[in-house]
Amino acid sequence: MGKGAMALLLALPAPAAAQHVAVSAAPSTVSVTVYRNPDRGPGEAMELRWLGGYALITETRAITIPEGENEIRFEGVAGGIIPQTAIVTGLADGVLERNRDARLLSPEGLLDASLGR
Repeated sequence: MGKGAMALLLALPAPAAAQHVAVSAAPSTVSVTVYRNPDRGPGEAMELRWLGGYALITETRAITIPEGENEIRFEGVAGGIIPQTAIVTGLADGVLERNRDARLLSPEGLLDASLGR
């Protein structure tokens, strides 16, 4: 390797310390609560194209994470989950960020997402 290539390698920033990734592959328990349409009267037929109610799906997951900064991934969740609805408990410093696609929020990330990259 020539002196120029070696100088270039030395000028590059050192990689950051690896962040631990803790993965929860599946829930330990799942429950579903179905709420009927509150506007449907007694004896009134259901509108099958639009039921008007909703369902709440609750998963319980337990995961062990090491001390320090970690990335926690919950795999196998519904594709339509709204990350802000996830309740994560037991973390000393709380949750810093929640997102569905694991892209960190940054000006560059927002620009890339807006351009479809």
